[in-house]
This record gives sequence, structure tokens and C-alpha cells, in this order.
Amino acid sequence: LHAAAGAAELPRRLAVLVVGIRERLYFQTTLRHVVTPAVRAGYEVDYYMALNWEPSGQMSMHPWSQHWLGGGPNPETSNLTVAALRDKVIRAAVHYGARRARMLLFEQVSIASPPNASRKRLFGRQTFNHVAVTNVLKRLRQTEALWGLVLADTEGVAEYYDRVLLTRDDIFW
Repeated sequence: LHAAAGAAELPRRLAVLVVGIRERLYFQTTLRHVVTPAVRAGYEVDYYMALNWEPSGQMSMHPWSQHWLGGGPNPETSNLTVAALRDKVIRAAVHYGARRARMLLFEQVSIASPPNASRKRLFGRQTFNHVAVTNVLKRLRQTEALWGLVLADTEGVAEYYDRVLLTRDDIFW
């Protein structure tokens, strides 16, 4: 569609959704290498994040699926309080050009066993309690809650997104 002559074009809009756990959070690279270039390209960028606050030492599973990688918590974020982390992320998002920055923090992400958990629905694993199945379901639960926040923010204001980027907490761009 082409804009009518003299009509103002609507701004292009991008929503960046980050989902994961606090200890693996590397948010600076997404802001620096995704948000800033998008803003320079003329997008209005909204930055949303959903994090599980549950420390890995209290979780029933290891936060990194590949133990041999020797992954450890990010020292930049793992020792911050809730308020300090929220402040740090929101300030950085605005600094890198985000128009809106919102954050959901979960003390614990709870998942329920599906009523008919056949093997086809368990990502090729033998049981619902497998670490890989639990991690995927937690990520999906957080994504669902985060999308609900996006919808609540845009309800009644006729906003839309040209692009939506759903990414992980530990992506290093």
C-alpha cells in the first residue's frame, strides 16, 4: 500500500521480547546490536523482558543445558536486587533508544503437567519431568505472560508492530 500524497506515513515499529532467567541475562548486546540499529533505521522500538528470578542453586535443574560449556552466572546481573536490575535494564533500554521498556519478573515460573502428555507432545523426551521439557514449558509460559503485557500496553491505542523479535536472555549478538 502506498500512502496518499501529503499523508504522513506511520512510523515503523519493532517489539523486542526477551525471555529467560536472571542469571543468564546478557541484555546489553541486544540493546546495542538490535535496538540501536533499528532506531537508526527509523523504527520505534519497544523493549519487553520476562525473567525468572529463581536462582539456579534452588532450581531442580541446571540453568545451562550443556554442562561442559562451564557457563556461569553473569556477574553484571546475578547479584542485583529486583529494583536495581529493573532500574539498570530500563535505563539502558532508554539510553539505547527504546521508546518503551517494560519488565516482568517471576519469583518462580510454575507449569502444570498437561492432561494428555503423549510422547509426541514432549519434544521427543520420555517424560514430562525431563529438564528439556520443563525448560521449554517455562519459556513458553513466560512468553505468554510477556505477550499479554504487550497487548495490554497497546490496547485501545491503535498501535501495531511491523516486526516482533522474540529472543533469549543469553543471546550474545
